[in-house]
Amino acid sequence: MDAQLANAISLTVISHFSRLPRGQPVTRSNGAEEWTVLAGIVSLHDNVLNKTPICFATGVKALPDLTLERCKGRVIHDCHAEVLCLRAFNLWVLKEVKKVRSGEVSEYIEMKNNEGKKRYGLKDGIDFAMYVSEAPCGDASLELLVDDNEETWERITKLDGDVLRGRESYTLTGRVRTKPGRRDSPTTLSKSCSDKLALKQITGLLNGLVSQFVDQEGFFLKWLIIPDDRVNDKALSRCFKQRLNGFKGSITTMNHFGTQNHHNWERSETKKTPSNLSVISIPDHNLTECITNGVKDGFYSKKTLLRPRGESSVSRVRFVDECRDMIDIFERDTYVELKAQNEDHIKLKTLAYQALGGWCKTRIDDFVIV
Repeated sequence: MDAQLANAISLTVISHFSRLPRGQPVTRSNGAEEWTVLAGIVSLHDNVLNKTPICFATGVKALPDLTLERCKGRVIHDCHAEVLCLRAFNLWVLKEVKKVRSGEVSEYIEMKNNEGKKRYGLKDGIDFAMYVSEAPCGDASLELLVDDNEETWERITKLDGDVLRGRESYTLTGRVRTKPGRRDSPTTLSKSCSDKLALKQITGLLNGLVSQFVDQEGFFLKWLIIPDDRVNDKALSRCFKQRLNGFKGSITTMNHFGTQNHHNWERSETKKTPSNLSVISIPDHNLTECITNGVKDGFYSKKTLLRPRGESSVSRVRFVDECRDMIDIFERDTYVELKAQNEDHIKLKTLAYQALGGWCKTRIDDFVIV
């Protein structure tokens, strides 16, 4: 990886986002300008960049933990750009698998014979990189909070697994944290993007459903690209390398690089307002979707969380629908039971939690599969 390739990766994601017909932050009627974070995953074939991103997403919001038990798999909890991008990536894998199942040729996925077991897998010579327009929230950006004169949260909230809430005591480094949010906002127990990306270095990019029929080999991020002025080598190395030194298993470490490129809707020194809108896009499959409050834009309901058919394409309910032909789903299975079938993935996540020094669980968002 060199500066030229890092710039090309960021420009690929930024240019596709900029060309969307809608979904970018706007200037509100009161004159307030909005900002957002953009994240995208690109592929490289034998070190040659594919100029169409696999997927990209924007977003800076997360739901309070109290909301989760009402979601029933229909509402997305964590709408930070990096997390939505990972969800979109898994949906992209599903769509590529379906191409192969229907007899079409995928540039990426093929059926492989692994020790006598036939599973879908990634073709040889393919690598993945993620561009993010900000250093991921949490441990990878703590030093930037000092540089940006962000408000310090001195009081410590007691959470399971010694997890820290948001920006509390941000001089304590190398710790798992929840999403930042505002100090006076209802608590979210969704973990920071730093922690979730660090976790993926051990578990891989595929989630607990998709990895039941797709081999995880090769599905890792090889590079993380962020703007030059948001790169803190000490923080990034600590977050993604040093704090996992005690892990005895296999780790595919992301290497970080800076880019000169910025998109037009980043947070700046001038006072801007975070956008309530998120976007996900999978260009090769002509899917673009706007999301507000964890559901498709225009479908939010204060009373019921969402109106009929308001689930995002990357919600849990829709993921189960996409996987029906490829996973054994028994009558009256629940979502939690379905994920529990993937024992290897669960064991790996548990080891990863321990390596990171602790983890706190969110409330259970479960539903019966019908």
